[in-house]
Amino acid sequence: RQTWISIVESLKQKFNEMAVRDSQVEKFVAEIKEKEEKEKPVDKDILDNAKKYGLISAVEYEKLNNIRKMRNIYAHPYQISPSPEEVIAAIKIAVESVLSKPPLLRHGYVREVIDSLAKNFHYIDDDEEKIKEFAKSIAWKIHPETYPYIFRISCEHLESLIKDPSLSRFVRRLLIFIDKLFEEINLDHIDERWKFIEVCKKFPNGCALLISTTRIWKLVPEQIQDMVIGYLLEPVSEDKILPPTTFGLKIVFSLYNKGLLTDSQQKKFFNIINKREVSYYTLIQAEIPLKFYINKILENLKSYTWSLQNPAGVALSNIDAHQFFDLTTQKQEELGRNVLQACEGNAFKVIDFLNKVSEKCSQYPKDFIKGIFFETLINENGQFRLKIEHFGTAIKCVLNCEEETCLDILKDVEEKLKISSPKKGYDIFLKNKLVKAIEILESLSRSINKEPINQILLRIKTTLKIHLQKCNELEKDNNVF
Repeated sequence: RQTWISIVESLKQKFNEMAVRDSQVEKFVAEIKEKEEKEKPVDKDILDNAKKYGLISAVEYEKLNNIRKMRNIYAHPYQISPSPEEVIAAIKIAVESVLSKPPLLRHGYVREVIDSLAKNFHYIDDDEEKIKEFAKSIAWKIHPETYPYIFRISCEHLESLIKDPSLSRFVRRLLIFIDKLFEEINLDHIDERWKFIEVCKKFPNGCALLISTTRIWKLVPEQIQDMVIGYLLEPVSEDKILPPTTFGLKIVFSLYNKGLLTDSQQKKFFNIINKREVSYYTLIQAEIPLKFYINKILENLKSYTWSLQNPAGVALSNIDAHQFFDLTTQKQEELGRNVLQACEGNAFKVIDFLNKVSEKCSQYPKDFIKGIFFETLINENGQFRLKIEHFGTAIKCVLNCEEETCLDILKDVEEKLKISSPKKGYDIFLKNKLVKAIEILESLSRSINKEPINQILLRIKTTLKIHLQKCNELEKDNNVF
């Protein structure tokens, strides 16, 4: 009898503790108190609800119910009593099934915690370590059956929170809390109770965010991962697919950096960021490296269309110069050439970028600067031709580099210039450009005090004068101009 009383009282105490945080349990506790005041039996109700609320398992329920029945038998004057073995067995069951277990909190408590994290400014300090400590402190109290519910209501909250940037603190709170909670409970598998497809369809953005930024990502099937990537890279609003947000790109790029994307997911990511609809501003804000969308930049610079060239120029101005070093030397030179080419077409934002480079050229890689200068004199096929409009700025880019870099570029240009021939032959247009180029070189030579550089400039100028002489000879002999 004493064993059964201990079991019932222990369960009642657990319900009392749970009632503080769970309104459903609170209602049940009130019903028990009312029955006790009316001297009605409550043992079976307590045992049944202990199973209902997950305090005991189905097997434990059967064992405890058997003790209850035994207690009823031995409580009557049948002149029999339990054997010592039965008493010991009952005590063991009581300890293992009830007395040694903490009360596990269920849906009501979970809902209150998640709601508070998502709505109450002062529910918890926003310090990351304090949020993690809070998650750790309650992880062991929460019933495993509530895990899918935690996921669902968190997605529900996130779906609305991420629409308002001013509520980002709540988004951060929830993500830190959920990730730490699932770490503490050692979540290592997920089943159909989580209903991912259903939740993703109902709360696509919240679901995508929660799955992709927590340990849940590694546990979900690839189909769910693909859905998440789809919602992040191609968000849907009113049945229309929109360009990705900065937020979405950051998440997918983070997954990429962690090596958590499949080959097909990576391919989708790279295809999306190189689409025309995705702005450079979004890419830069998402901290996507230049090397991942350099082909898009090059394509826009080559377009001969200001509406495409100018945004590329703004982007290049806003990208940290160190990212240019991550490009291959071939891409660096190609980029330099196309920057100069776009400037020749009067793309004013690209011109602004070129002027910036000329002032801070030491921050950029040598092959990029070389590409800018080469484009003014020699094309990709090694043929000589002059682009004069920004010749002065282009050579200024070279001259403002470190001396060693400057000499390397000038020597390279000198060698290629010696063996080149005019792309379109000698004519009046080339002659006029040569005159201007020589004037610019003479002016620069007077302001440079470094003899090695002046010597190379002199030799380049001499080569240009040879071309000019051929223009003059052709004009004199054939009167073709």
